Amino acid sequence: MIENFFVICSSIEWRTKVVRMKTEIVVDNLCHLNEALKYDIDRIELCSALDLGGLTPDYHFVEYAASLHNDVHVLIRPRQGNFLYSDIEKKNIESNIDVFAKLGVKGVVFGALDKNNDIDYTFVKIMSERCKTYGLEATFNRAFDFSNDYEKSLDILEHLCFHRVLTAGCKTIFNDGVEKVKNIVDFTSNYNLGIIAAGSICVDNMQQIVNERIKVESIHFQVRKKQSDSAHFGVEYTFNDSIINEMSKLVSTIKRGPMDKV
Repeated sequence: MIENFFVICSSIEWRTKVVRMKTEIVVDNLCHLNEALKYDIDRIELCSALDLGGLTPDYHFVEYAASLHNDVHVLIRPRQGNFLYSDIEKKNIESNIDVFAKLGVKGVVFGALDKNNDIDYTFVKIMSERCKTYGLEATFNRAFDFSNDYEKSLDILEHLCFHRVLTAGCKTIFNDGVEKVKNIVDFTSNYNLGIIAAGSICVDNMQQIVNERIKVESIHFQVRKKQSDSAHFGVEYTFNDSIINEMSKLVSTIKRGPMDKV
């Protein structure tokens, strides 16, 4: 149960506001990371196994990325599937926060639900406080989209001083949840919590974000395209440089006033 008081998060130095929408790419391998670093990307999320929705990446991959970019965030997800974690999986999440903080990343991305598909408040609160101890920014992952009550979940995340939440509007892909994303943005208009548009973000739905001026804090997208299917090695992907250029161009058309919350 949430305590009967709220921390005034805007007074805490490690939560800051920005004045424009940001680009956030997600990469799961060194080759795509190296290519992406040639571009002016605001934020990078690292993971492994994007085809499984993203899992916790290799430590050396994280260390390398953090040495080259000043806004690296790491997904901590111990396995594919649901977000109801066992005690040993929770310990894994906790220990990874410790390790990645020492590698110099700016933030971590994680989430957990209970058996009722509500945010696992006790565990998430402990992890968010651990992030604060290290000065890490905390982003709640797509577990949010599978929670029972999105307004209750947003209240909890704001209360716990999360920086951001990834969402496709409580759907699998953004195109199916865009109206709910608008509701989420409106609901959090007076929050410090930033809304990241996610879920198969592409040039077409990014154009919709621009045209309808949906005030998300940032857009989260992949920078790869399918090259081939291999009977022996699975799906192969190449780096998609065109999407970075097109996304950056679209984002640059959205300017915010000094009072806009992101």
